[in-house]
Amino acid sequence: MSMDAVQFAMAHNDISATRKFVLVTLAFYADEKGYVSMSISKLSDITGLSQSTIVTSINYLCDKRLLKRTEVGNIHERKATEYRVRI
Repeated sequence: MSMDAVQFAMAHNDISATRKFVLVTLAFYADEKGYVSMSISKLSDITGLSQSTIVTSINYLCDKRLLKRTEVGNIHERKATEYRVRI
């Protein structure tokens, strides 16, 4: 867990609670550099949010540059997408 990433995520009060929850969850699982590999399905299971809500939230967070997709997953290779929480 990256405490810097969690603190960064928690400091953002300018986004909806749902989007913040997604960001904080990704930050919680991030390594010390802010990188985390997690599928939409896994993130949905952890948060209890629908997959469509997760996708919408991630797209918003990427658009706002709070999160960056660093590697796109491939379901056929059973590889999750990698993200980086901006810290």
